[in-house]
Amino acid sequence: FFDFKPMFRANNTNVATGVLPTPEQKKLLQIDQGALLKSKAITTVSFDGKESILGYFETLYNGNIYTYKFNR
Repeated sequence: FFDFKPMFRANNTNVATGVLPTPEQKKLLQIDQGALLKSKAITTVSFDGKESILGYFETLYNGNIYTYKFNR
């Protein structure tokens, strides 16, 4: 049997930056030039009063086909 213990999302940190693509990224995204939008997210959870990292995600988006707006 499974002993279920509740887990709560404690924090989610998102960071977006612009980066220049590597030769491999240019080939994969079929681009010649331009910057990529790099999105990084770190999600933590609280389990038994202890905070742990649940996931770390980095995603690169083709900057030539999107319009980005950041509200502060």
